Amino acid sequence: MWREVISLEDMEDVASKRKAFGCAADRLTGDMIKRSIKRKTDCHFYIYKSDKIELVKGFKDMGDHIYIISYSIKADVKDYPEALRLMAEKSKWYLKDRSLKKLVIGFGSKDQADVNFYNKGIGK
Repeated sequence: MWREVISLEDMEDVASKRKAFGCAADRLTGDMIKRSIKRKTDCHFYIYKSDKIELVKGFKDMGDHIYIISYSIKADVKDYPEALRLMAEKSKWYLKDRSLKKLVIGFGSKDQADVNFYNKGIGK
């Protein structure tokens, strides 16, 4: 089940998942996540946990669009289709009641080394 990250314990969990399965610096901490939520405009992080899948997703209001600032998946390869479906559903839910309906996902690179370096959990 998805829940919004509001406790310091959840923020530490997000930092840990981002370091291991996302594109976060090795020095990321729960306190840094807390500062991001406070400092950035309309910034929200969500975590999802089940017995097979753990997800992190963060959104930030950029004025004319919503930007995904965090996207991490911890799952077996066989569970990736379900994890991706859950991520897409969360984006749809997040935009549902907002005046901004434009969502930008800014991930990827033509350089395979960059993709593998910045996305540890999904490198080929």
